[in-house]
Amino acid sequence: MADSQNTTPLSIEALNELATRLFDHADSIMNPAARNVEVDMRLAARSITDFATLRFGITQAAASCSDAATARHLHELLSGR
Repeated sequence: MADSQNTTPLSIEALNELATRLFDHADSIMNPAARNVEVDMRLAARSITDFATLRFGITQAAASCSDAATARHLHELLSGR
């Protein structure tokens, strides 16, 4: 497993592309024995989509924030620090 301190946060576009690929992979699973893998892939894809939406919202809030300390904190959240 990768060390979270050594990874670069993915862009919103990259997160959405990853979610789409996971949904597509889940759609391609035909083996009934792999049903739990399909369910997990769909859950992961949905979580990634939700995370991308949150990152977009935080980006918008940071851009429109007039309080410097709050804007700085929002940027720190986006950078993963």
